[in-house]
Amino acid sequence: MKSHIESLSSAAGTRHQRWRLAGVVAVSLALACTCPAVNVTTQKNDTNRSGLNSTEATLTPANVNQAHFGKLFEKGVDGDIYSQPLYVQSVSIGGGTHNVVYVSTMNNTIYAFDADNGGAAAFWSRHLATAVPQGDVQCCCTDVQTVIGINSTGVIDLGTNTWYVVDKQKNADATYHLFLHAVDITTGAEKFSGPREISGSSGGVTFDPKINNQRSSLLLQGGNIYFGCASHNDCGNYHGFVFGYSASTLNQTAIWVGSTSSGARAGVWMDGGGCVGDGTSVFCTTGNGNFNVNTGGTDVAMSAVRLNGSLARQDFFTPHDWSSLSGADLDLAGGGIMLIPGTQRLIVGGKPGRWSLINTTAMGGFNASVDSCIQTFMVTDSGESLNHVHGGPTFWNNSLYVGGESDQLKQFAWNGSTINTTPTSQTSFEAVANSMPGWQHCVSSNGNSNGIIWAARVFSGNANNATQPGILHAFNASNLATELWNSKQNAARDDLGNFAKNPSPTVANGKVYLPTFSNKLVVYGELNVQQFEFESLTVLQQTAGITYRTSPDVRFSGGNGSFFDATAATQFVTFNVPNIAAATYDVRVGVKDWNNRGQWQCAISRADTLGSPSNVGPVIDEFTANETFTEVDLGNWTPGTTSDKGVRFMVTGKNASSTGFGIALDYIKFIPQ
Repeated sequence: MKSHIESLSSAAGTRHQRWRLAGVVAVSLALACTCPAVNVTTQKNDTNRSGLNSTEATLTPANVNQAHFGKLFEKGVDGDIYSQPLYVQSVSIGGGTHNVVYVSTMNNTIYAFDADNGGAAAFWSRHLATAVPQGDVQCCCTDVQTVIGINSTGVIDLGTNTWYVVDKQKNADATYHLFLHAVDITTGAEKFSGPREISGSSGGVTFDPKINNQRSSLLLQGGNIYFGCASHNDCGNYHGFVFGYSASTLNQTAIWVGSTSSGARAGVWMDGGGCVGDGTSVFCTTGNGNFNVNTGGTDVAMSAVRLNGSLARQDFFTPHDWSSLSGADLDLAGGGIMLIPGTQRLIVGGKPGRWSLINTTAMGGFNASVDSCIQTFMVTDSGESLNHVHGGPTFWNNSLYVGGESDQLKQFAWNGSTINTTPTSQTSFEAVANSMPGWQHCVSSNGNSNGIIWAARVFSGNANNATQPGILHAFNASNLATELWNSKQNAARDDLGNFAKNPSPTVANGKVYLPTFSNKLVVYGELNVQQFEFESLTVLQQTAGITYRTSPDVRFSGGNGSFFDATAATQFVTFNVPNIAAATYDVRVGVKDWNNRGQWQCAISRADTLGSPSNVGPVIDEFTANETFTEVDLGNWTPGTTSDKGVRFMVTGKNASSTGFGIALDYIKFIPQ
């Protein structure tokens, strides 16, 4: 059971925001979304790498502003966070049911934090092994400032409650190793006889765990874990690899190399992005190096490749000017890639500052005169000395978003077959001039409404070879010229510290989880929201004929639901809600709809008088044909005094299709306006 008051909504369970009048769905509010559970278990949210959470009912352009949105708390960690935080709701952990955010650091430590409680210690943490000093492997520059350990975003398999991560280790005997770990998300314990050392040979090349860098995020598909490897600063005679390991046994299932013993390089790094999966194939990009596959060879640098589940190459696309790009170190693998949701169209970006739109069923191969893909066009300002695209694209509502170095964050329209090359909108300002790496972004929305682009970038300086301060922005996703909020508007309250240059933010259930290079995870959300779990409140009144009971269910935010088995209209129950200040609030109630539910009216009075309570909001109908967790918005309410409140729920009737008058309550929350 959770405490009476939580600083912000935990929003656990398969819940969505819905406004409903008794007997009819309100037509004027038809944009409400029937939303599934929110779990962010892989980099950029899904195997398309879309960066989209379309089930966000709490954060909207109306409440993300300096007055109502800001930093809630921080979670301290032991190193830089190069990975995107992962999020799982309603986990049985710590003696209860909690939403959990999973974080890994370059110091090879993994954490499971309460996603909603800033004061709580980690449920568990594990230091996996000694990380590698950056000077051991970086030959030319300090791309990484301290140590190199977990450099990629892992992946969580909810079917087995397993979190997969790859770490880099230096042993006491001065040998170097990479290991694939499979850990239980509830305990942190190793599973499947893990960890498993990453090794192997292909194309006459043996994997070297010292010079190879595992930076691309992990992909879970078809029962296998896939990930790529590249280099540290192009140091040494390295070769790009993609590995496949069984998710259930950790046995190696496949290995692919981008350049054979006769070639070199072709690293698979994608600025920390993951290979894309369409359910059958694996799509990756390679960096600078040798290319001869067009003349019967096997080296495929500077290309996008399609691999099957056994990592045999099936197809590829290579820009016509690959050689000059490679010579200038303009890696195609310098940015993330994305499969446009619901299509067979792959977007490939990178250091050239342009996008290529590729048909995944016929990728185009190589043509020395012109790019043999659907489209290729510049998305960044070609007049800047640094105009690379690093962070991968983001997709929402038939719009694509990109933010390159020294450039504005831009929105492009997708018409179902091609991309309009003129931006639909863009921010009114650029990222810091001549500074890497540009914008790292994602999008949240409630279906096709309330889209918000969350974008982190360097606030000043160049983060390529130095740690720099950062800033987080929120923009209206329908018009990027409208900035809703940023972390420097009230820096004393909201400042994030140092920018984390690979990962994008994670948005889930009303909160934004931002990794940093300041040894902390920063969590943002609605400010000063009070939420009360009904099972933890005192019942002040209960009419005869109504039976009150609680029942455990992990889909309820506190792990228990409050059920009132009413038998007729006019029966009611009144709760004591403590210490509500005199102010204006948006009142919302979490409920569990089903086919035996009744209709009710909420009314509120002072708890010490319980005289004639005032109705708040319309009559709510909890009937649905299928069991559904929802959040209903009762609208604004303004108490005249600060006091405990008596919150009454009176049964007013039932839908003609319902088999009963019962109601099921989860929580009530008061959002200051």
